[in-house]
Amino acid sequence: MKAGEPCLSCHSSGGSASEAKFSVAGTVYADASGSAPLEGATITIVDDAGKQVTLTSNSVGNFYTSKSLVFPLSITVSDGASEATMVMGAPNGNCNDCHSPDGEAGARIYV
Repeated sequence: MKAGEPCLSCHSSGGSASEAKFSVAGTVYADASGSAPLEGATITIVDDAGKQVTLTSNSVGNFYTSKSLVFPLSITVSDGASEATMVMGAPNGNCNDCHSPDGEAGARIYV
């Protein structure tokens, strides 16, 4: 789909893709600029209740889940050689909303 776009803008109640609602979704890259999508990255999510979900990025770097999770989330992304863990808990599951050049995080998700 639209790699790098805020996934939950469409994949939530009332969105244009509301038939496929996600609780968490985003895009992971091999570089900070977001020019190289990373396929096969492992995204490990641990919610505030201790529930763990492990996802794998697809051919355009996208990852997503519909599982019910309790926020904030602890998120680690790994490519097998290196990993990155969010410093603060994710307050919501719309990862690309903050992780964009104009977003609060100011950078893409990358390892």
